[in-house]
Amino acid sequence: MLKSIRYKIAFFDIPGNNGENINEFFEENFKIKSEDNYPFYKEYIYKFFYSFSIVRNPFDRLVSIYNDNKKDLKGLSFEDFCVNLDKLQEKGIRNLEHIIKPQYIRICNNDGLILVNNVIRYEKIKDHINIIMGTHKMKKLKSKFPEYKIHFENPIITNYQKYYKTEEQIEIVRNFYKRDLDIFGYKY
Repeated sequence: MLKSIRYKIAFFDIPGNNGENINEFFEENFKIKSEDNYPFYKEYIYKFFYSFSIVRNPFDRLVSIYNDNKKDLKGLSFEDFCVNLDKLQEKGIRNLEHIIKPQYIRICNNDGLILVNNVIRYEKIKDHINIIMGTHKMKKLKSKFPEYKIHFENPIITNYQKYYKTEEQIEIVRNFYKRDLDIFGYKY
């Protein structure tokens, strides 16, 4: 989590959603540091800070996670990756179980109520980050949130649907991320 007492903002990073670039951007430009101990005071942050997070279409997110971790997957095809989503830890793949967790787990309560003030869709990240900076009176930069940091402009990842070759893959991912799809309104 990235938080600033000065600006009263907190960013809850969900792996696979460009969070490392958000953290880097705010750290470089506003000297806001990232922290790993947020579970211990998450409720305080939700109550007193403007909090936001980024969500992403689960089908697109899974393709990105697969591509980012290909080396560790040791030749596992995307189809096999989908089929084995619930068994990745057993296969000894580095921290992947943590990364592929559904997004709602990080920013919703057990009833599916979203706890952060603003859920930014990955597809609109640039516009929303610039709005947040303006709303919280952060100093004006010479440039806005850098376009080169936004992965969805990468042609390799732009069309996630080409990775899903069978209806079985789609159904497995749909079931695995059912609550994400329902809560955040994404579809295949």
